[in-house]
Parts: sequence; structure tokens; C-alpha cells
Amino acid sequence: VPVWARLVSSEPNGRIRPDALDDFGAFVQAAVERYDGDGYLDAPGKPIVKHWEMFNEPDLLTTRWGLYGDQYANMLSVAYTAVKAADPSAQVLFGGMAYDWFDYQGGPFAYSFLEDVLAAGGGSYFDVMSFHMYPLFAGNWGGDPTGVQGKAADIRAKLAAYGLDKPLVITEAGWHSSADTPPPSSNAEQVVRLVQLVTHSFAADVKAFIWFMLYDPGDFLPSYGLITTDSPPVVKPAYTAYQTAVNMLGNAQFVNDLTPPATGDVYMEAFQFHTNSAWLYVAWMNPYQTTAVSTFTVAGHNATLYSALGAVVGIINDTDGDGLLTVTVTDEPIYIRVNN
Repeated sequence: VPVWARLVSSEPNGRIRPDALDDFGAFVQAAVERYDGDGYLDAPGKPIVKHWEMFNEPDLLTTRWGLYGDQYANMLSVAYTAVKAADPSAQVLFGGMAYDWFDYQGGPFAYSFLEDVLAAGGGSYFDVMSFHMYPLFAGNWGGDPTGVQGKAADIRAKLAAYGLDKPLVITEAGWHSSADTPPPSSNAEQVVRLVQLVTHSFAADVKAFIWFMLYDPGDFLPSYGLITTDSPPVVKPAYTAYQTAVNMLGNAQFVNDLTPPATGDVYMEAFQFHTNSAWLYVAWMNPYQTTAVSTFTVAGHNATLYSALGAVVGIINDTDGDGLLTVTVTDEPIYIRVNN
């Protein structure tokens, strides 16, 4: 937001002056028109943008919209109208909420923000619900190691209370690789958290997942990237793990969360997918760095086991003819592709 249009002059991602909303709407409509690819006033090269997200973490208190859900709803109505006027097929995203570390916990984000926006009628002015997810705050959302499923369920319940059913996307998620950033981590743990986040997002029917970020961002999230900022840059193991997760799960259909009692072990998480040609499972033991080991049984006669980095770590066969395969599971995620 340009300085002249800000309600809080120091906050570029904050509220817009009421007398500047018409100008904001005109700007949004012009921006969407420039990138809609329809041949009229298009940007050079015709790059096309079909998704427009309205601000980042708007639920931040005081300087952003956190305490002013009604004003955010009003801004959404202006933006939504402008976007659809320029390109009816474009999608408007609710600003990616942090929706964690809440004010009642001493944090900087307003717990009531989403409900305040919906109560003010904002639900009519976005197509997609966007939020952020960091396992650091998983404890707010239940017992799983990422919090994705519990958080998604909570958001869906709030939307449903207003008669809304919107697709969910995670526009920011991540975990770091540094022993010097609390809580201490490592390249190996970043790999585990990445697989867990991606898998849980599929299980929660999240339509899109974006890792924060490609390269180490520095500042207060110094090593959350998949590539370092060294000269030359170094590709971390998590980069390969992300490629593997996309290759394994990107075209698969989520079928079932097999977490207890189906796994028979309260410390094991397992998820079932189906591809065009095979059943696929992802499994691991909780918590990370546990020494606990368990076994997981799937139906089939032959399966290939892959590590989180995509390496083949085993091939198992049904040697006794009972149509069942037993896999050893540790705290390191394993992909199990049943071949027949």
C-alpha cells in the first residue's frame, strides 16, 4: 500500500484509508486486466495470473487487519468486485493467515480475525481460503507433528458456521535446517518435517502447498530454504525430498489416513494413496528421533521401498503366499509402492 493510502503510515501490508479504497479497486482491476491474457492491455509477453491473494498474514495485530476484521471484509468486497470485473475466471484468495501464536497466547496474531471477517460478510468476497502452517505451532491443533489436519479442520468448521465451503490452500509452510535456530534442527530433520507437511496436506485435502522458501530467507527464518545462499549455493537434502514428494504424491489420489487404530501402533502414522498403476503408502514413527521401530502390513505380492530422498531402500516379496507384505518403519519416512 503506498504511504498516502495507509491508515498506519509505517505498515505497507496494513489497512487502507477508507477514502483510498476506490483507488485501490481501480488499481486491482488494472493489474488483473494486465495479466488476464485476453489480448486487451496485456503485459508484454502475455504472462497470465489467475490467482490474486489479498495481503500477507492480515491477522497480525494493530498495524495490519487483525483487530479490524470488518475493515478487511470491506477491502475484500472492493478487491473481489474489481478482480471479477477484469477477469471473471480469476480466483481471489483470502490473505494467507498465520492463524497461530494467538493474542491470547501472548502472540501477535488475532484469534478472532477470521470469524470477525466472516461475521462482517467477507465470506462472499473470496474464492479460496489461504493459511500458513509451521510445525512449531502444531500443539495448537492436536497430536500430529505438523498440525495441518487439525488446523484445516478448524478453519473449515468456522467457514461452515457461515454456510461456506471453500477450497483450502497453504501458501506458506516450512521447517529449518539449523542447529543454531530454536528449536535446534538439522538437514535430516528438515527432510522429515517436509515429508510430513506435504503428506498431511494431501490428507487434509489442501489444494495447493507452497514451501517457504526456495533459498534460505535469512532474517528471523534464516535456514528455512531448500537451497543455501552460499557462493555457490548448496542444494540441501530437503530439495531432493521435495522433488521426491512431488514425484511420488503429485499425481496420486489420497485414499485414507491409516493412523491408529489401523496401523496397530499409536506412534506410527501411515497414509494410503492410489496412483494410476499402484497403491502407495507413506509411513513413519513419531516423534522424530525416536528409537522406536514398528512394522506395517499392506496387501500385495511385491513392493518397492523408497527413502524420503527417492532412493530404493528395499524390495519385498510375499514369500508365504498370504497376499501380505510387512514393512519395518522408523522415524524416517518411507514410501511403499505396491507393484502388484
